[in-house]
Amino acid sequence: MGKAQDLANLLSVGASIVMDTEPKTLYWFALQIDDAHFGIIDFFADQSGIDAHFAGGAAAALKENAADLIEGGWEQGVVAGIQSYNVLTFLVR
Repeated sequence: MGKAQDLANLLSVGASIVMDTEPKTLYWFALQIDDAHFGIIDFFADQSGIDAHFAGGAAAALKENAADLIEGGWEQGVVAGIQSYNVLTFLVR
């Protein structure tokens, strides 16, 4: 099993952790873009949700394993890639 599969497995477990422990994380998507690239897209109710998310179990698991699974580790591979946006409007069907 390669590192990509290990990261995919970790992200799959992360979804359960977020669901069970982070009520202000409204949506959490883990994506596999190709064999070596992954992404996470999440939406929060407010700043306290963001703070709780980065202090939570899924972030802790990712941080603990980042040096082994992510190029650049936690700081240069995960944190450096974070982008924040304000949602102006949305549509739910």
